[in-house]
Amino acid sequence: MLVMTAIISVSFSGVVSATTSTLSLTVGSNTLSLNLKPVSPNGTFASSSNLSIGARTNNYTGYTLKIAAETVEDRTLSDTNGNSIAPISTAINLATFSGEDSTTYNNQWGYLPSRYCTDGEDATTCTNNTVNYYPAPSTTGDVLDITGNANTEDETYTVAIGARATTSTKASTYEGTFVIQMVANNTPYSITYNKNTLDTVENMPANVASDVYGEIATISDNIPTRSGYIFTGWCTVAIADNTQCESPNTKYSAGGAYTLDQTAATNSLELYAMWGDPPTDLTFKVGDGIETIIVVKANTTDKFVPLYATSTSDVVIPAPAEGAKYNITVVPAAHYKLDSWERLSYAGTLGSSTLLTTTYTAGNVGETFTAKGILGSYTAMQDLDLDTTIPNNPNNESKYCPTTGANVTDERDKKSYTVAKFGNYCYMLSNLRLAGSTVLSTSTSNVTAEYTLPADTGNSGWKNDYCQPYMASKNNEYYYNWPAATARTNNTVGTSSCSNDTDNSVGDICPAGWMLPTYTSDITAATLWNNGANPGMLATTGLFLSGSQHYVGDLGCWWSGTQYSNSFAYYLASNGAGANRGGGDKNTGFSVRCMRGSQ
Repeated sequence: MLVMTAIISVSFSGVVSATTSTLSLTVGSNTLSLNLKPVSPNGTFASSSNLSIGARTNNYTGYTLKIAAETVEDRTLSDTNGNSIAPISTAINLATFSGEDSTTYNNQWGYLPSRYCTDGEDATTCTNNTVNYYPAPSTTGDVLDITGNANTEDETYTVAIGARATTSTKASTYEGTFVIQMVANNTPYSITYNKNTLDTVENMPANVASDVYGEIATISDNIPTRSGYIFTGWCTVAIADNTQCESPNTKYSAGGAYTLDQTAATNSLELYAMWGDPPTDLTFKVGDGIETIIVVKANTTDKFVPLYATSTSDVVIPAPAEGAKYNITVVPAAHYKLDSWERLSYAGTLGSSTLLTTTYTAGNVGETFTAKGILGSYTAMQDLDLDTTIPNNPNNESKYCPTTGANVTDERDKKSYTVAKFGNYCYMLSNLRLAGSTVLSTSTSNVTAEYTLPADTGNSGWKNDYCQPYMASKNNEYYYNWPAATARTNNTVGTSSCSNDTDNSVGDICPAGWMLPTYTSDITAATLWNNGANPGMLATTGLFLSGSQHYVGDLGCWWSGTQYSNSFAYYLASNGAGANRGGGDKNTGFSVRCMRGSQ
């Protein structure tokens, strides 16, 4: 008994839309059995029964059907005892393979691919009707048939196994695993580009006549240039300058996708350039579902510095220099995520239209971008590959951070914060807004014992006390002195030296699983300034409170969880052109941003 196991797989390109190929492959069995009864040292030929295969597709160009060995070893049939039957070395007709004088092919096997003829079809013209045996198929596959048209009824194929064996052949079960593959043939298409003006236009894409596997062809990423105008995309009809491509016409962007109809004989697309007056400024607009846009500019050494920042309004950069580089971070509103950037023109290069943080290199004129939000949340999480854990975080969730950004909810007050991964750490991109008098438990906060946050002093009542915790909120910003930020209990009121403070001894006011960054590791190795390479956190400034607000919009300061001395603690600061670490009076009100990914 000789057994070949046939594992059947179907490769296809989608099964949903009407423009997509649908492929159907049916196989009568997944096992072929071959009875070998060698009775002569000259060898005896035997053939298995036929394995029936049916194939159909609605793809206009038809399909390709292949048989492939699953592994290189499958080209030689083997049993569990190491006995084997080798494949024949070349294609050979049945008469030679099975003839009495074919001793050359003793202890070898081959497969028979054929297609049954339809009723009444002349056997001499029936495709692939020649009876040949072939060596075992390669791992890349041997073609059984290539059709050129759609077929609504099954094309019927057979595969059989033939072998010659002598009396020296070991009685055993020999096996090999093979895959039947069916794929739609490439779809032809053509794209014609029209400059849509009598003016001179440079960098026009070349017309294309080609084919592609699947249902997507790519629009050229060339950006045409026309003096006095800006290219704003392609439209399927000719439109006047400074007008929009309206429905039911289709608008395409440079480098966009053209969806093909795989069931149609032709796919042809004519595209007309759209032209508009060039904007003079570079504008990043806050669209629906977006809370914040942060824009920072690279300096001459390609380090990013926060020259521009906003919380809720549009960012407008007057007449940007060609080649200037900007880093843009989008913070969606609660329960939203970034849908895409909608751009008015194509003067410069946008790194990505879907990532929360991307880059833009300015062209020869300004552009306008609008960040559009969509209801939803980011679910893809990125392992930070750390062995450390965070206090009160038994599931070690501190090791994970959203790949592109996410809104996380502080379960204590249901306020939402957008977070992002910088370096090997996960940071909040906005300041903590935990209200005064909140009771912090060990289950929901990074504290080792229950702690009550001090009452909000508001616009008055702030005391310059180094040891007693104080906090205040002004203009929807929240400030904490170092004892409050680190969940310290009340020490002696009025003193300027608190000797009983030790790093992370009681935790801090961050949510469970989060913490204040430490001076020794987090601020030095993973600060979000990082010499300007990762400015996302610092681009929106924290504020400075010591009895009143100072340096609003010019200087941001954030507490670390590490003290410098009995009366000073470390902080991180940005003045809009750089960042530094410092030791600040513990009585000062700074902002708090939490991180996870270290301890």
